[in-house]
Amino acid sequence: MFIMYHCTSIIVLLNMLIAMMSHSFQTINDHADLEWKFHRTKLWMAHFDEGSSLSPPFNIVITPKVDFLMLYIGLRAEELS
Repeated sequence: MFIMYHCTSIIVLLNMLIAMMSHSFQTINDHADLEWKFHRTKLWMAHFDEGSSLSPPFNIVITPKVDFLMLYIGLRAEELS
């Protein structure tokens, strides 16, 4: 009788473990698309940072924005000295 009780309890507990793991997997699977979109957007936002104005092949050439910034910094340095 004692062995039957243990076998039954092991089967019930194993079934509960499978159900809990299935529920956890389903929850993660439901939010996978949202997580992927979040991380993709985070990557895009890091790529299009305020400091970079051109993509890598074209950022070798000095842009007008950098040119004006250097002129402004030079004029400010002359004013302060």
